[in-house]
Amino acid sequence: MANSKKMLLLFGLMLFSRSFADEPKFLQRLEWRSNANALEYKVEIQNTATEEISSFTTEKLFAELSLAPGDYRYQVTAYDFLGRKAGVSAWTTFSVIQAAQPEIRNIEKSVTMQDGSERLEIAVEIANVSANTVVELVSATTAMRGELEIEKGGREDETKQVSKVYFQNVSQGEWRLRVTNASGFSTESEVIEVIDSNKTVGDFATAVAKSVDEEKTPEVVAEKSTQEIEETSENVSEETIEKNTREALAKAETERAAKEAEERAAREAAEKAEKEAAERKATEIATKKAAEQKVLAAQSSGMDITFAGGIGMMLMQHGLNDDMVGSESALAFLGRFSAFPVKRGAQRFGFELFGRYADFDVEEEYSAVDSMFLQFGANFVWKHTLFGQKSFVALKGGGGVVFVDYEATPIKGAEERDASEHKLLAYPALTFGASVIFNPVQFLSLEAGVDFSLMFVAGRPNDCIMPYIPYACIGLRL
Repeated sequence: MANSKKMLLLFGLMLFSRSFADEPKFLQRLEWRSNANALEYKVEIQNTATEEISSFTTEKLFAELSLAPGDYRYQVTAYDFLGRKAGVSAWTTFSVIQAAQPEIRNIEKSVTMQDGSERLEIAVEIANVSANTVVELVSATTAMRGELEIEKGGREDETKQVSKVYFQNVSQGEWRLRVTNASGFSTESEVIEVIDSNKTVGDFATAVAKSVDEEKTPEVVAEKSTQEIEETSENVSEETIEKNTREALAKAETERAAKEAEERAAREAAEKAEKEAAERKATEIATKKAAEQKVLAAQSSGMDITFAGGIGMMLMQHGLNDDMVGSESALAFLGRFSAFPVKRGAQRFGFELFGRYADFDVEEEYSAVDSMFLQFGANFVWKHTLFGQKSFVALKGGGGVVFVDYEATPIKGAEERDASEHKLLAYPALTFGASVIFNPVQFLSLEAGVDFSLMFVAGRPNDCIMPYIPYACIGLRL
């Protein structure tokens, strides 16, 4: 657009996906800032691979689309209320990237933090990720973000592979690896155990030193002597201890299995709730889109009705009947009802019922003539869209009847004329015309054009009168 009227275009891409037969559906949103002189905008979108261009017009400052993954560019043109260009943007490129669920295919169950290192490396196979993918180690109370190593090559979308992930200062314990794509899809691994080798070796050395110190005490020596003397009692005690140990281990295993089952149930419940929320969101979006499409369909189909009234100038082209007056003009008033039940793209087909009124006052050589014209008729009308859905050109044709209230009064001094003459005449007429229609807002219609009538005058086979009316009118559009 011109520097003084430049329109800044904002492109917001929002992806909402729901799987139907493994085929995701997408919804994108284009937004732009308004132009001060704009009444409507024309949006052109080109697929850079096929070079195919599609376009549409809208009065809104956004458009919701459903484009397949690929590379595109777009341009927005603003039009003012007269249908003239108020500004045009430069072509801007963008990409639609297909969202994907990250997939953890293989991961180490136990990872050891090497001696003297604060960096933890985890070997893992993750599919369907991108450079914007986030990897985290999460526990019941902590979540820490890491780095991922992506294999090179391919498009910049969520279809790449990961072979390793890295984390700093990870404490010893049980963790889960969570992978989240830029599109919002997330996947969590099973529990992995992180072992700190520094801490393990230190604990082991402390335990050995403690046991060595305990062996040197008199109490330990006396205890060992007693154990050597009472071997039978010691054996029985060992059997009891072994039994108790087995029972404790079994109980611990049962408790661990119950805890894992509880965690798994909680995780499944959370995943189910997340899936249901995503489905509800997708349903809301689909419902909103269907409602918008219904409104658009209603705007491009169904009955289009207008009541209009206006004024013009009736001009008599000629008149061959002695009772008519030609080569005169008078102010005309018009009323019209039109309806267009048939719509085919840019074409509109319908009809109009009309009435016209004009009063001629003419002074001839011997008399003053007052002629009132009142015409009723019907026309078949064809309309064609010029710019968007607001301006049209219309051609019309049909017929009707013209009533003429004719009164001639002798001028003073014209004794050879009758005192007065008054007639009410009716003539059939053919009608045709052309006009331009503009609908600046939904309920307002403005029209300007020219209507012609061919009146067949009774009494002489070749007599006719052709009044034509340049006019302008305003109407209420339903």
